[in-house]
Amino acid sequence: MGRRKDPETMTKAELERELTDRQKRFVLEHLKNGGNGTEAAIAAGYSPKSAHVQASRMLNDDKVNAYRRMCARELYKAAGITPEQIGLELLTVFKRCMQGEPHLSWDSDARAYLPDGTWVFDYRGALKALELLGKQAGAFTERVEISAPEPPMSLTKMLQAAREVLKDADGGGGPAPAGAAGEQ
Repeated sequence: MGRRKDPETMTKAELERELTDRQKRFVLEHLKNGGNGTEAAIAAGYSPKSAHVQASRMLNDDKVNAYRRMCARELYKAAGITPEQIGLELLTVFKRCMQGEPHLSWDSDARAYLPDGTWVFDYRGALKALELLGKQAGAFTERVEISAPEPPMSLTKMLQAAREVLKDADGGGGPAPAGAAGEQ
């Protein structure tokens, strides 16, 4: 029995051979309609009654997802969308969100909104743009600390530890358990 190939390392042609025509149509419809799985399943020919179930099943399929990402990259490339362009657009959004605007308050004497001396900016948009820029730049890497497990305790050490526990529980004066190491 051969080992299954990881869908992420498969070529588009290999993935297309592995998927049914409906699955391939589902992927294209999913990309076309902006990500509504149920609508994409119906457009791909699945029954409207079971479309949401079929969409969920396909969106959890590794091969379908690998094919979807591959098709999306091709569409982005054809549209001229590059990671660099996305980064520049995010930077533009960040700068725009950081531009302060004067806060206006109603002045009943002037019967108009006038600057009250404070400034506001879109901090949520700025933070989101920074988060996405940081992810794109690889600034946020999860650090996982891995420690080596302790070596297993030898049988002799386990028996010694058990003796100590029994000695402590017994007040220290009881006999060693029968069959303990060292007895004959």
